[in-house]
Amino acid sequence: MARFLLLLRTGDYETCSDAEMQQIIQKFMDWSDELSRDGIYYDSAPLKQGGRTLTVQNGNIVDGPFAETKEAVAGFFLIEAPDSVTATSIAKNCPHLNYNGIVEVREIDSHAMETA
Repeated sequence: MARFLLLLRTGDYETCSDAEMQQIIQKFMDWSDELSRDGIYYDSAPLKQGGRTLTVQNGNIVDGPFAETKEAVAGFFLIEAPDSVTATSIAKNCPHLNYNGIVEVREIDSHAMETA
């Protein structure tokens, strides 16, 4: 089994009331519980807004370039699946997609970790 990172890119939550946000959070908790019962859940977390993006320009480390809001990573799920097709199928049930969010499915390269 391989591990996959589901990267959640910013969705449309800005106009949600507090009550609506509680319902949305509950949907994510229920989905996490389902993944856990299936034995494929490892971790998840929302990310705070902001953060830093560092690059090297002319030998100096500088801030930027900055991601557009639609590209910002809002959170992640770490799951286990036999292959990318299965991981993608699992990701299709992520509640984030119901709020115009984007879910990027990326396999973790365990071989690179073993040789490091």
